[in-house]
Amino acid sequence: MKFLASITALCCLVLAGALAASAQISATGEGDFRSARWGQSPEEVHLQENKPPIYEDSTLLIFHDSFEGIPSEVIYFFRENRLIMGFTHLLAEHEDLNEYFTDYEKVKATLGENLGTPDRENWQTFLPDLENDRSLWAEALGIGLIKVETGWMVGDTGVALRLSGANFEGHLITIHFSRVDMNAGRSTFKDYYAAVIGVPNQYFQESPQSGVNF
Repeated sequence: MKFLASITALCCLVLAGALAASAQISATGEGDFRSARWGQSPEEVHLQENKPPIYEDSTLLIFHDSFEGIPSEVIYFFRENRLIMGFTHLLAEHEDLNEYFTDYEKVKATLGENLGTPDRENWQTFLPDLENDRSLWAEALGIGLIKVETGWMVGDTGVALRLSGANFEGHLITIHFSRVDMNAGRSTFKDYYAAVIGVPNQYFQESPQSGVNF
């Protein structure tokens, strides 16, 4: 519940005044995020989940679930009573940090079955020796010296998968967002919320042409 504690505390600072699903994570088929559609109200999404949330307020609904056998928290984010973003925080705990890379590849493959080939995959290493020495990756992940972000754009939905790490742990999360509500999502998340749940900044940097730098 460490993620729930951090998300709840953050919402008190950032969001106050600012604003039966399948286990499938997809941007196509049943919905934009799980079985939900962008723009739906919290009440409509709650009915589709068909189970009690572990946390709810005017901007958030959070449910327990699992994905690819990994315990997860499913997070719906609303602004002005409309669903604009969804997150799946995978709660795996591995002593061998290499297993987080295995989880990342598994989730990426499952997302790709629905979304096709990613539009981008960006590996970032913060020391020159890391790029070509796979044996260093587990330790580097645990101290925040390596991360990877993969993204898809499908219709009105953007999807991102991010693996990062800190405090000798890995953090794997999927982010689904409404491209129609990109400006609302950007203004809420880029400076505050992203620091906690790891929304890839490149999805929230404005370009002169489209408002989306992808």
